[in-house]
Amino acid sequence: MATVRVNPAVGEEGDTMDKISDLASRAWNIHNITAFMSEALADDALGALPVRSTIFQLREMSSELALGIMDLEAELCCG
Repeated sequence: MATVRVNPAVGEEGDTMDKISDLASRAWNIHNITAFMSEALADDALGALPVRSTIFQLREMSSELALGIMDLEAELCCG
């Protein structure tokens, strides 16, 4: 069972959970923006910088980050 430790500098446990939830929301916002951008850009041209591929990679990374934050939030909340 997970133990939630409250940092006195942060305040109440709810404040910490709100911050974690906010971080997940921000990660999903990044994911949504990069998802839009990766679909809007044309495929990378041969010999050109891999802009679309890089945006696609950022989209995948932000999705993994958001899911990881949500998992952490669930673990801290519900054990």
